[in-house]
Amino acid sequence: MNCQTLCSASKFSSCLTPLPAPACPDSREAELTRLRAENAEQAAQIAKLLAHIQELEARLAKDSHNSSKPPSSDLPFKKPPPKSRRQRSGKPPGGQAGHPGATRALVGTPEQTVIVPLEGACACGRDRAELDVEVLPERPALLRSRFECV
Repeated sequence: MNCQTLCSASKFSSCLTPLPAPACPDSREAELTRLRAENAEQAAQIAKLLAHIQELEARLAKDSHNSSKPPSSDLPFKKPPPKSRRQRSGKPPGGQAGHPGATRALVGTPEQTVIVPLEGACACGRDRAELDVEVLPERPALLRSRFECV
């Protein structure tokens, strides 16, 4: 594609007029007049294009927060502003140093032992028959579970 084809296919073809072929100037005055007219025409084109750029930038700056556009039309890479204004304390999350822990006390002898048969291998590759697992129920009755292969 040549320049003339690109310019005519553009939506700015109305403001981009092709330059006249330079004729042999008769005098310096004629050339100076022609250059001043060309300069004024280019300044008008530049002003028109700058106004169009500002309009496009204003359209790009709109999102669902400052216009009537739906939230689905928002750009995905725009991060929303933080919702919480709470200041961080600087402490790490979780229990702090010196905090007394609360764990369940272990019991010496269970009231009942339940054998749960298991088959096959674990995800780690060990045979489930080798595992000895103790399950603690949530109720006060004592129960010990041992898993064995059948």
